[in-house]
Order: sequence, then C-alpha cells, then structure tokens
Amino acid sequence: PTRLERLLKDAIRYTKFADLKEMMIELCKKKEENAETPKQIPSIKQISKEEFDEKSWDDIYPLWVEIENEDSAVISGFLEWFASHPSFANADHMQSKKAEVLQEMAGSFCSVMKTHDKCETLQQFGCAVIANLVPSQYVSPILVEEGGIQAVLKAMQYSHEGIQQEACRAIHKFAMDENNAGKITKHEGVGLILKAMRMYPQNAAIQFSACAALQSLTHSNEEASKTQEGIELIIGAIILHEDVEDIQRTGVGALYNLGKHDFNADETIRLGFPQVAVRMLKMHKRTWQDSLDVLKRICSRPKWALSPELLLVLREVYHHSPELQQKVVDVVFARQ
Repeated sequence: PTRLERLLKDAIRYTKFADLKEMMIELCKKKEENAETPKQIPSIKQISKEEFDEKSWDDIYPLWVEIENEDSAVISGFLEWFASHPSFANADHMQSKKAEVLQEMAGSFCSVMKTHDKCETLQQFGCAVIANLVPSQYVSPILVEEGGIQAVLKAMQYSHEGIQQEACRAIHKFAMDENNAGKITKHEGVGLILKAMRMYPQNAAIQFSACAALQSLTHSNEEASKTQEGIELIIGAIILHEDVEDIQRTGVGALYNLGKHDFNADETIRLGFPQVAVRMLKMHKRTWQDSLDVLKRICSRPKWALSPELLLVLREVYHHSPELQQKVVDVVFARQ
C-alpha cells in the first residue's frame, strides 16, 4: 500500500464518526478506480518488422507526441525501443511514409535530449536514435538544423560507456558530410573522441566507433586531419584489439588520412606503425589494402626504412594477392 492508503486506513481505524469512516472508504475506492496505469512502451517483441506497413507508421508519431512530454524514464524507454527496432535501424532506405514521420519526429528527438540533459540513459538512447537517422537524406538536414550535433557532443560530457559509444557512432555518421565535419571540429569534437578513447581503452565497441569517427572527420576536414594526438591512441587501439578486424580497418583508415601531413607521417613511424603493420598483414587479409596505403604514404619519409621482417610479409602479400601486387611494389620502391 502507498503512504496515502496507510494514512487513510489508520484514520478509519481510529475515528468514531461513522460518516467520516464512510467518507474515507469512499475516497480509497475512488483512488483505486482513478489510479493511472503507467504508459506501456511497445516492445520489440510485440511489434515485428513485418507489422510496420504504411498504415502502422501513422500510429508512431501520435505515440511519440503523447510520450515526449513525460518524464525522462518514459522517454528513455521509447528511445531504447525506437533505437533497437529493425524498422528504424537503417533510415537511409526508407519508404515515403517512414521519411515523412521521421521528419516530424527528428527535431523533437534533439529537444528532449536538451531538456533531459541530466538523464544518462536518455542521452545514450538519444544518441543511438540520432546515429540511426543521420544516413537519411530526408532526416539528416533536420537533425543538423535542430542542434543534433551539439546535443550529441554535449552528451559526451558524461563518463558513461554507452553514451560514448553511441555518440562516437553518431559523429562518424554526421562527419561523412564535409560541412558537418567542420561543425564537429569547431565544437571540439576531435578532443571529445580522443577523451573517450583514453577513458575506455579496453572497450572494443567504443574504440571502433571512435576510430570510425576519426576516419570520417580526418577525411573531410583539413583542420581535424592536422591533429597528432590521435595517432598514438589509434595505434594503441589497433595493438590492444588486434583480433577485432573493424578496429584494424577503421584505425588504418584514420592513420591514412592523418598521414597526408608530413609531421603526422613521421609521428606514425616514431610510434611503431610499421612493426604493427607486420602483424596486421599476417592476421587480417581484409586490411591489406588499407595497410599498404598507409605504408606507401609514410615509407617515403627519410626517417624510416623497410625492415627485413616487413619485406618478408610484403613478399607474401605480393604472391597471395595479384590485385595488390602494384601496391606492394609502390611501397617497396616509394623512395626510389
């Protein structure tokens, strides 16, 4: 029983006035009859992907309108469901109805993150929803206009692994657009990504999302590609998570973009990437091309020469992958 119900029952027990007793009983009954049932958030198990036809989308926006003014726990529940449901996971391939509904909802997703900026759970799933929606050409401009980039970067103030992972994933998607990459860099996005990498070196999901974010930022933004701070963290992630191919792939992609500046190429050599590349070339065939691209970019620098061990591995790649033979030749003779 609630505190009110206990008080009412105590009052009934001790009162000598029959009319007051009847009034108390009536009040208890009315309270039970009018008790609000908590809002039920649709479960991923209750609504399957197949059930979301054109008509079903008409029900999503009214549901969100009803929920968005509730407390942070209710909103977080909706966002968690929305972020994880397969119908919302790939917004870049959406039907007209889906696009129309999500355009209506995009701005308010950013708004609730600003309003409930103290709720870490809401920030995590808000970042996840935004990351899912950014690839949509219909929704992405609205997210940017409504402050989605700033909302994601602000969420990264929390020392929360889930937030860091989803925020880095959202930054990666945003930064594929050159203008967005400029905004992220202007708002110290690179520093926030590097901070996440330093705080959670053992978390492979964060390291992957962070490397992917750095790869996108350094590809499309000249200012971001000048940073030297990330090189050590990227190489560290590659070494620590040598069995995670996605980290190897995105890590060397970021190093390639950073290596276009001579001072970064020299730093990449100083921090031992050529030795790291030996293991990568042995373990991950899918990273051969990216690793060779980085080696080609840095091997022309006067401070480095090919080691015998690396030459042996390059020879192996040369014989096992005819399509990469020219890249191997370019690496070996880059300084000629």
